[in-house]
Amino acid sequence: VVRSFDINKPGAPLKSLNGGVVGGTLIKGKVKAGDMVEIRPGLCYRDGTYSPIFSEITAVRRGAEQPKCGKPGGLYALGLTVDPQFTKDDRMVGNTLGKPGTLPPVFILAKAFIKRLRVDLHEKKLRPLRKGEIIKVV
Repeated sequence: VVRSFDINKPGAPLKSLNGGVVGGTLIKGKVKAGDMVEIRPGLCYRDGTYSPIFSEITAVRRGAEQPKCGKPGGLYALGLTVDPQFTKDDRMVGNTLGKPGTLPPVFILAKAFIKRLRVDLHEKKLRPLRKGEIIKVV
């Protein structure tokens, strides 16, 4: 998910409210209105646990078009039945969507090995990293 938002206007009547919307690129498979999806990691709690969200797709959009289904390679906006409070203000950015039970597990901890590259060839010795220094991970 690269974007997520709430399309409802403040003060809209209850009957006209829509679910949340997520946007991103479809990598494989197809999606259409009526499909059930799982969103992971979903809700993340302060204790480090998470709870996936299950929702139904209500609409598929690509720009101004409303195709019958979404196919790999395009940017799509998917209307969902999920409460818009979860999607407003890009709150779902970084999540993944898929058919229920097909998404990979969520990892809380990752181990990385860092090799620093010498940027300045005149530098004799690499200085240690400083606290708060920004590093680029590739």
